[in-house]
Amino acid sequence: MKSHKKYYFVGFQFCVLFLVAACPPCECRHEPIVATTMKTLSVGQLAKGANVNIETVRYYERRGLLPEPKRRESGYREYAQEDVLRIKFIKRAQELGFTLKEISELLALRVDSKTTCAKVKKQAEAKISDIEEKILLLKKMKAALGKLASSCQDNEPHHGCPILEYLNEQGKW
Repeated sequence: MKSHKKYYFVGFQFCVLFLVAACPPCECRHEPIVATTMKTLSVGQLAKGANVNIETVRYYERRGLLPEPKRRESGYREYAQEDVLRIKFIKRAQELGFTLKEISELLALRVDSKTTCAKVKKQAEAKISDIEEKILLLKKMKAALGKLASSCQDNEPHHGCPILEYLNEQGKW
């Protein structure tokens, strides 16, 4: 007897049909087949599944972060389900502060069978170092702006404003 098992992948359902002992009736709405049925995605479906704009998908393609998609006879792009996960990987890496160039390197490490955790850790530690430098710079900026703001006399005319004078002088804090 044939039995069905349902799987859910990034919000899309597909069914794998196995030739095994009897199972309870399946709620599949398609004709049974002996294979995996994977739905390909249009650019709109991909963007929606990854929670990004269509232009973001096209930008990632131009930057080489997404592989060149297959084309239907009509010329429309046809994406794989795994492209949704790839875009989500990219977005999560951006949230952690990685640049698109760095993300490209992480994607290469991700598919390289020789990659060790140490290589990925090295990338993360380099990013931590970058973030620490940015934090120091931001603290200096905050202190300088705080000093300028505290020297302002609220009721003075703007031509004597220390903030505007500083900006006109092109000084360094």
